[in-house]
Amino acid sequence: MVITLSLTPELHAQLERQAKASGKEVVSYIADTLETVALANPTGISAVSDREELDDWLARFDDWASRRKTYNPNFDDRRDSIYPDRA
Repeated sequence: MVITLSLTPELHAQLERQAKASGKEVVSYIADTLETVALANPTGISAVSDREELDDWLARFDDWASRRKTYNPNFDDRRDSIYPDRA
């Protein structure tokens, strides 16, 4: 498969540095990097969408938790109060 990429000069320079540091040509370095990324994420689910879903879930959970009433706000849950013989 042939893929054409439009890279900024900064990104191109960075990829050249990384390829040189790994002892590879730029094209080989990019192909190896893409293969590594693809194999690490076989489902194709984007980490960005996962993060957005997590943030949404956490916001809904925080909202739910904030509406729960506290049954005993004066409860002492320090270790020494729970296990007085193990101080």
